[in-house]
Amino acid sequence: MRHDRERVEDILTILDKIDRDFSENKYAHDETYRYGMLNYLIIIGEAAKAISEKSRDLVPDLDWKSISRFRDKVVHRYFDVEWDVILDILVDHVPTLRKEIVILRDELIYEES
Repeated sequence: MRHDRERVEDILTILDKIDRDFSENKYAHDETYRYGMLNYLIIIGEAAKAISEKSRDLVPDLDWKSISRFRDKVVHRYFDVEWDVILDILVDHVPTLRKEIVILRDELIYEES
């Protein structure tokens, strides 16, 4: 079983990949690329769902339920993806998510020491 800190590191790894790889131009013109970006967000959602309530409480400003609901929606309603919403998440919400996840990582490191 993976620990919360490992799951947080998984999220940060994916956020690094999004930061490194994201291009609005590619997103607009390449369906395979869009699905790759969507898969990154699904991985983030899956990791976030598995983080314990105790750890989630360390960053109460993060809307954990929305992250989980998003993941469930795109996985179970794969035929009805709203690509403009995905783009909005990538452009507007990923930077905020990174800040909150870094805070959580730092809190978990502090608790371990």
